[in-house]
Amino acid sequence: MQVQEPVHGTTVFLKRTGAISILLAGGIVWRACDQGVSVPARDKLMSRGKVAQQPRGRTIALVRAAILAASPHNTQPWLFRITDAVLELYADSRRNLGMFDPYLREMYVGLGCAVENMMLTAAAQGYKVELNLTSGVLSHILKSLKPVLAAQLGLTLGARRGAVCSRPFRDDTPIGRATI
Repeated sequence: MQVQEPVHGTTVFLKRTGAISILLAGGIVWRACDQGVSVPARDKLMSRGKVAQQPRGRTIALVRAAILAASPHNTQPWLFRITDAVLELYADSRRNLGMFDPYLREMYVGLGCAVENMMLTAAAQGYKVELNLTSGVLSHILKSLKPVLAAQLGLTLGARRGAVCSRPFRDDTPIGRATI
C-alpha cells in the first residue's frame, strides 16, 4: 500500500495563484489584441510610436507637442497625417473609453488639447497656421473603426514672430484717484 504524502497549504496556494495569474495574463493579452493595441496604424497615419521614430523637424515638432497634450486616461485618441503644407488630426475610435465616455466628451476635450498644443508650437516654430475643424458633430466615430478627420492645420512658413519692444516702459503721466 502506498503512503500518500500530506498536501501542504502553501503548495495548493501557489498552484492556484499560478493558475489564476496565467488566466489573468491571457485575458489581458486577449483584450489588448481585441482592442487593436498591437495593430500598426493604417493609411500612413502616424501614431505615437511612429512619431518617435521620425527625424526631428518643424512639422514633427507640432506632432510631438500634440502627443504631450492631456487626453482622457492617457488614451491619446488621435492619429496624424503629415504632408508639406497640411497636418491632419484624426479621431481614433479604437481608443474610445466605452462606457466611461459614452458621449465622447472626453475624446473631444483630448482632441482639442492636441489642437491647441499644435497651434502654440506652430507659432513658436515660425508657421502661420490656418485651422479647419470638421463641421458638425463627430457622432459617427463610434459607427466605424476607421479614423475620422477632426481637424486640418494648413501650414505656411515665414510667420512673423511676436514683435518685441526693447525700450523700457516709462510713462510720466500720473494715475488719477478714480482709476485707483
